[in-house]
Amino acid sequence: MGPVGDRRSPSHRVGGWFYLGSLVGTAVTDLYFWVVGLGPLWRMIARTEGRDLGPLFQQALALVRTDWGVTWGLLLGWWLLWLTWQGWRTGTPHHRAFAGAVGSTLVVDGLFAVAAALG
Repeated sequence: MGPVGDRRSPSHRVGGWFYLGSLVGTAVTDLYFWVVGLGPLWRMIARTEGRDLGPLFQQALALVRTDWGVTWGLLLGWWLLWLTWQGWRTGTPHHRAFAGAVGSTLVVDGLFAVAAALG
C-alpha cells in the first residue's frame, strides 16, 4: 500500500474528476455569457446596488430571450446533459463525480434559465 496522499489513490481520482467537471461546467457557463454578450452587463450588475439594478437585469433578460440566446442555451444545456449522462452511466466513482459536478452546473444554470423565462 502506498503512502497517505498517494496520487493514484481512488479518492484523488474522484476529487480530480469532480474538479474537472466543475471546470467544464464553469467554462460552458462562461462560453454562454461570452456568446450571448452578457459579460459587460454582468460586470455592471456586480457593481450596482438598489433601484439601478432593475434596468440592467431587464437588458440581460432581453439578451437571454433572443433567438440567439435561447438557441445557445439549449445547445449548451443539451451538451451538459449528455456529459452528465455519459459520466453517470459509466458507473465508476470518478466518472460519477464528474457527472455530479457537470449536472450541478446544469441545475444551477437551469434555475437561472427558468427565472429568465418567468421574469
